[in-house]
Amino acid sequence: MKVRVVLFAKPRELVGQPNVDLALPAGATAADAWSQLSTRYDLGPLPRSFRCAVNSEYAGWDDPLKDGDELAVIPPVSGGAIGERRGIVMLKEEPLDPTAIAERIRASRDGALVLFQGIVREHSRGKQVRALVYEAYGSMAQRQIEELAEEARRRWPISDLAIVHRTGTLQVGEVSVV
Repeated sequence: MKVRVVLFAKPRELVGQPNVDLALPAGATAADAWSQLSTRYDLGPLPRSFRCAVNSEYAGWDDPLKDGDELAVIPPVSGGAIGERRGIVMLKEEPLDPTAIAERIRASRDGALVLFQGIVREHSRGKQVRALVYEAYGSMAQRQIEELAEEARRRWPISDLAIVHRTGTLQVGEVSVV
């Protein structure tokens, strides 16, 4: 089967191109795709901090792939450095847990942790809100959020950060972004 692998940050830099088409055996997993890519381009073992998405949906490395799938290899927000940061940059359909998200980036070396929560408000432009529907073109939105994170890192001395945005239907009072 044929699978297109989309690369970002350091893996893209090492491979020298943003996309690589792989021929994989039926039943191959995302981890198998990394293994083949790593062998071809000498990338080393799969970093534990890397995530993957299949067809613009987060997936597990052990999930099987299908012919024609697009596998995105997503390094940590630090741009591919391994073990330096535990940042999170993602879209998520499930309710957000601000405390859990904050704990992922909390470190004793930092003197503070700042947390912003965007919530669905009850009024907008003088009208009552019942719910909001957040839709996104997943892969493009992911890239844009990653660019925002990188810009923040360039502008301010941030040791780590998380940007997580909900998609789907949210009721008044629900957390839409952390």
